[in-house]
Amino acid sequence: MSEWKKVKDLVKKIIGGGTPSRENDSYYNGDIPWATVKDMNSNVLVETQEYITNIAVKNSSTNIIPKGNVIIATRIGVGRAFLNKVDMAINQDLKALIPNDKVDPMFLLYSIIKSKSFLESISSGTTVKGIRLEQLNELELWVPDLKNQRKIAAILSTVDQAIEYTEAIIAQTETVKKSMMQVLFTKGISQTKFKKTEIGEIPKNWEVDSLQNITLPKEGLRRGPFGGALKKEIFVQTGYSIYEQQHAIYNDFNKFRYFISEEKFNEMENFKIKPKDLLISCSGTVGRVAIVPFNAPEGIINQALLRIRCDQKIITPEYLNYLLISDSYQSKLLDMSHGSTIKNIVGMPILREMKLPIPPIEEQSKIVTILDSIVDKLDFEQQYLSQLILIKKGLMKDLLTGKVRVNIVEQEGVFK
Repeated sequence: MSEWKKVKDLVKKIIGGGTPSRENDSYYNGDIPWATVKDMNSNVLVETQEYITNIAVKNSSTNIIPKGNVIIATRIGVGRAFLNKVDMAINQDLKALIPNDKVDPMFLLYSIIKSKSFLESISSGTTVKGIRLEQLNELELWVPDLKNQRKIAAILSTVDQAIEYTEAIIAQTETVKKSMMQVLFTKGISQTKFKKTEIGEIPKNWEVDSLQNITLPKEGLRRGPFGGALKKEIFVQTGYSIYEQQHAIYNDFNKFRYFISEEKFNEMENFKIKPKDLLISCSGTVGRVAIVPFNAPEGIINQALLRIRCDQKIITPEYLNYLLISDSYQSKLLDMSHGSTIKNIVGMPILREMKLPIPPIEEQSKIVTILDSIVDKLDFEQQYLSQLILIKKGLMKDLLTGKVRVNIVEQEGVFK
């Protein structure tokens, strides 16, 4: 039998927490995990960022919560929750729900997580929003019998495990990508002889050259026109696209906000884009790079973009793209930027002289192939992660409201 029940009918008690005095060194660096909102990155928690001592528990308002209970944020991040896998103390922003024998702890956890949006909507406060204990007690949850609760919790836990596993693969692949970039842009592929240069040690058959010298003469490096050249009054509803920072930042060439007429487009010949041009964001979020695809609409760059057009006899756009998004060159671009509140990319004279490692074209292509394979792996795993998140969202909506019976999900399988 299923029915709607209030939290107060599903728990033995609700326990609060506190923060031991920061002025007493003997309260911290102990062996008791002490949870705060900043630890809430998973549905289950074993380790915390800070640990406290027994004397801290005795002399403060914090409490040790026995393992296997549901801990919810009632201030800062309202509605976020986790199950503590070990005994731990909590601070004043958290409350521990101690389930009674009517509810499975994991089922209660998922039901609380599903209610996050509602809890956020009823929270109040001027600077920090929170919910009151009586509001938490009165929260209504759909509760089937214990057998079905456990089945639902098991299904959702299976999806969570798949999500965590996929996130771990993504993190590991990102690490591999960064380390491979570091190696490939300094050691190359199967190189055995090296030389010292102004940018460090590189393979003997590589060259070092400036950004200006590896781009096409005159048109190779072009900063967008001054803002006065693209006033809003010249924009039209449809026409030639204006490329903005968002296209470099998100590497997305499908959406455009502004357009200009054919006449204006032809006037601004120097700022046109072509397939395989590199676009770099120049203000605020500095240094993001994207390659213009072949199917990108005709258009011009605005004042917040830098266009790079490679001399493809010397360097491929794909190689230069990977080089510029590597950690070392992202750091260089940021270090060369100026501005206290809003960063702006360094002036063109300095950019033109930025030095780059230039392998032979054949080796550039091999380096790109290796990095492409890693990026493809990342894209696949990120798409799979998005699918898993959608699956979990749908299952929580269906299973935690009784909209879909658990046996139907078991028959169809969680993953497709």
